[in-house]
Amino acid sequence: MAMQNFDVIYIDDEPTMTDIFTQFVNYKFKHWRACAFTNSQELYEKIIANEVSAVVWIVDIMMPQKNGTEIAAAVKNECAPGTVILGYTALDQHTLGSRTEYQAGLKHFSKIVNKQDNFSNLLDFVDVWIKKDTKSSGPLVSDPWAGDFGESVH
Repeated sequence: MAMQNFDVIYIDDEPTMTDIFTQFVNYKFKHWRACAFTNSQELYEKIIANEVSAVVWIVDIMMPQKNGTEIAAAVKNECAPGTVILGYTALDQHTLGSRTEYQAGLKHFSKIVNKQDNFSNLLDFVDVWIKKDTKSSGPLVSDPWAGDFGESVH
């Protein structure tokens, strides 16, 4: 299958969240090429097979099958350097960092926000970061927890 390139790819196992994101993007950013997934295993396989690519990835960290850190690691390994990976979670920073299944993979995220407190900030991050030059050799922020947890840093 040929590579499909998007401006933004969104993955969340909750269909309601993918619906909200899709409606937001379709309303505000009509020119964007966006794609949403609810099956993390399916997306993981597409990433590994080099079937999908995006400038910005928005990844739910807590998902069945493949969790968000596994998706983020695959994106880092398979996609262009400088690709932006925004993680979000319902867990607070301390709890997330103490969960062994997530610890090693948190380094792959450019930014992590708490979706219960600041989902709208996540959408703001997309707006700002998709417009930035993502061809740099590293993440846009050196510490994904920069600033207060879940607060916008732009």
